[in-house]
Amino acid sequence: MPNLLQLARGGTFAAVLGALLQAGALIVGLTTGTSILLFPVAAIAGVAFMLIPDSDRRAQTLGAMLGAAAAGGWGAVTGFGSLEVAMVAGGLAAATTLSLIHSVDGRRVPFVGLAIGALALVLLNLVPLVLDGGGLNHDESAYALKAKHWLYGTPETGWNLHRGIAMSAYGYIALSFGGEEPMLRVLGLVAVMGFAGGTWALATAMGKGWVGPIAGVAAVSGPALLRRGTEYLSDIPSSALLLVCMTIVWWQFGDQRHPTYRLLWLLPVAWLAFYIRYQSVLSLGLIGVAILVLWWGKVRERPGPLIAVVLLGLIGLIPHFVFAASETGSPLGILTFTSGVAGREFYGEGLVDYALLMGWSLAGFVGPVATVLVFLWLVRSWSERFQRTKALFLVIPAAGQVLALGILSHGESRFVFFPLALTVVGGVTGFVHLRARWRRTTVAAASLGLIILLLGSLALSVASVRRSIENRAFATEPVELAAATVSLLSVNSCGVMTSYLPQITYYSECFTGPFRLHLNPSDALARVSGESKYMVLIEDGKGQPLDNDLDELVALTTGDAIEIHGERDSADLYIFEP
Repeated sequence: MPNLLQLARGGTFAAVLGALLQAGALIVGLTTGTSILLFPVAAIAGVAFMLIPDSDRRAQTLGAMLGAAAAGGWGAVTGFGSLEVAMVAGGLAAATTLSLIHSVDGRRVPFVGLAIGALALVLLNLVPLVLDGGGLNHDESAYALKAKHWLYGTPETGWNLHRGIAMSAYGYIALSFGGEEPMLRVLGLVAVMGFAGGTWALATAMGKGWVGPIAGVAAVSGPALLRRGTEYLSDIPSSALLLVCMTIVWWQFGDQRHPTYRLLWLLPVAWLAFYIRYQSVLSLGLIGVAILVLWWGKVRERPGPLIAVVLLGLIGLIPHFVFAASETGSPLGILTFTSGVAGREFYGEGLVDYALLMGWSLAGFVGPVATVLVFLWLVRSWSERFQRTKALFLVIPAAGQVLALGILSHGESRFVFFPLALTVVGGVTGFVHLRARWRRTTVAAASLGLIILLLGSLALSVASVRRSIENRAFATEPVELAAATVSLLSVNSCGVMTSYLPQITYYSECFTGPFRLHLNPSDALARVSGESKYMVLIEDGKGQPLDNDLDELVALTTGDAIEIHGERDSADLYIFEP
């Protein structure tokens, strides 16, 4: 047991120093950030704790770690935000856990139980945010309004062909049972756990032992994924299914001498991923490239299973081809339409976006570290065929998708959740391989630092999601209220000119149309269907007319605007002359 006196000395020193640091920051006007500085201090102290053999000094450094975290807590109480509180909680949890298990044989540490507990805590924190997350946003409404159209015959303006039809099919089921926003968003919550499970399964298949549970928790430790997990979107469900596809492929090609017809289990998973998100075809294609590059010899010796998968896979896409031909005139029309809606100002814009996002906003603290570990693993193991194959199996789909999307589209975190999971699996698997070349003390110190990093990232991400959901609810409230007012005012068919097409369509059940500023106001208004016509403007909203364009539209309305006030933002509702 650590010397309690030395433990107290170390903790007191770090706590006093941290309090003085934050007091100085408050005096000079720095009201945030100093608690964040104390988190790496705790991590450094933890590394020193693992390296120092002397028991008294070891107790002091452990105390310093706890004291630094406690000082961060003091800063949070005296004026810092919930993010710092969560981060400090993560540091304390890591320090306490590791102080108890540092001397235990790694094979006896209950990683599975700890990982399940961590994921359960994430789930418990996200459930309230799903149940009380405010109105649907732009993309959520687009999927939901198509389902509502199937169910009640309401307008579907705001829905486009690039949206996976299976998402609206789920919405149809949810709305049929009287579900509202929470029931729609439950899909995202289930998908987050499926994403963690898919990462866990792939890492276990490739790395065995504790690699799976660590990777499963690490995969959901970033703020972007947890935030999107509280929304009714296709990105996380499709990514979770793609991870299952990767696991099946590894079982068949990486773990066996030749693939068998059990590879056909790939088909239902791949079909579902595609129908949920058509862009999954890129990831599935890259998985196919990895198979041909890494295991061409196995394919050539026994091509039957892969040929069967390709042929039957195309048969499973016949409904899509028929639907695409009916809508666009070409079986590939939806896929070409989907690639054409990529928003970008120049080729390669997405690469710039991902470079700027890389770090906390995209992948928490874990993503950058995992990327470095994957690179080191690939370089150090290039001469070892099996290790090189494992690394490239993850790198080819991950890097290929980031490059393709980065060149053709703008960059958003949700577009690269699948590559992020592959990077996490590669980082954890690579660390296991690399540590065999390190000294025992280095391995212990690195392990401690990485686990503190992981728990801190998880805690901070969960806290940041709560703030994001609050902001989302505030932002969607005036749109929802304006749509509800339009619905109350309308007796017959109605149309709304707005830049919030899917949301207004879903909540008002009216046709919607964009402002079309390139047309004169009368012609733009004529393109909006409905007997009663309105215009909705959201305070500080996107894509809305200004100055003369707005004055010309207002001149066609009757009377003054109806002001609609939300808790934070407001909206103006105009009624056009009949």
